[in-house]
Amino acid sequence: MSSSHPKRTESRSSSAGTSGEELALCFWWPVHGCLRESGLNTRVAREFAISVLRNFSWRREEGHAGTSGRLRLALFAAVLDQLQPNPTHSRSFGGFIFESTSNVPAQAESRMLWSIRGQTPLERFSHRCGISLLECALEELEVEAEALHSMETFQRIRLHLDRNPAGELSDRDGTFQALVAARTRFRDLLFKKIRMTLTDDNNFQSEWKALYG
Repeated sequence: MSSSHPKRTESRSSSAGTSGEELALCFWWPVHGCLRESGLNTRVAREFAISVLRNFSWRREEGHAGTSGRLRLALFAAVLDQLQPNPTHSRSFGGFIFESTSNVPAQAESRMLWSIRGQTPLERFSHRCGISLLECALEELEVEAEALHSMETFQRIRLHLDRNPAGELSDRDGTFQALVAARTRFRDLLFKKIRMTLTDDNNFQSEWKALYG
């Protein structure tokens, strides 16, 4: 997937939740996919996905027991609710409270297929979430490289972040060493992004499996 996320701004988060801007950065593409499968055209789905996520605010529901504590699952349920004829503006999903000031355009008609190529909508949504979190972590790594004035080296190693360089990179100029460091940092940034979507760190391994198999 080509990178087409909304332009990154300063990340803001807290223990109570996260900003709509940060939600839009990480999850607009998965939400866009859900809306496209539900009948909206590409332009309307994209505009709505970005606007509704920026209007979403979420917080942990106090005293809620037995929840999965995964923002991915709660967000999926909230988006499906927005596709109903009479969506709610404030509702609890999986231990998170969502409030939205935006609705799906009235002409939208939900016709989501429950099995496409053996995948349910939630499985497809999760796959998209995994890709989006990877892209956001990569973008943050690139921002760090630019701040350190090491973009030339970053561009040489970028394609090798997820595969072995097979002798293509030489350590004479420190490039291979930079690759090892970048891989470690990329992993840390990705883990941080995933943990941002969980209320309990004990869910990390199962969430990793759900996102990346």
